Amino acid sequence: MAIQSIISIIINDLTNNKSNFTIYINFTPPVHRQNTLLGNMMKNLLRLDSSIFSSNGVSSQLSDELIQSLMHKYPELEVTHRDFSEDPVPHQDAQRIQAIMTPIDERSSEQQTLADYSDMLIKELQNADTIVIGLPMYNFSVSSVLK
Repeated sequence: MAIQSIISIIINDLTNNKSNFTIYINFTPPVHRQNTLLGNMMKNLLRLDSSIFSSNGVSSQLSDELIQSLMHKYPELEVTHRDFSEDPVPHQDAQRIQAIMTPIDERSSEQQTLADYSDMLIKELQNADTIVIGLPMYNFSVSSVLK
């Protein structure tokens, strides 16, 4: 799939060895070319917040500001919000990988639940015209929940 992306980074609060980023990514998949930031409107935005401080984190507050301005410009915008501090996505392990790799008709109910969760996350990403990532920097690295 050909993907065009625009990435802009807002950096705030470089004091006390802290860096907070909001990464704004606008995808232009072929089926949504008319619905981009560069076109008339956006329809679906996926917001990912990875601060351990949830809405109190500086990166989350930066994302709030960006989302508010986008919603003002695009009133029909639908926002899917995933806050990793409130609803963490589990790290990959052998059980999850095995569930995904097992053919659908051979999966146990537990494996199907794990695969369904993975499929839901993938669908959120695929449906997004735009992604906003609230990204704090801890110890000069990205938080592990976002990796």
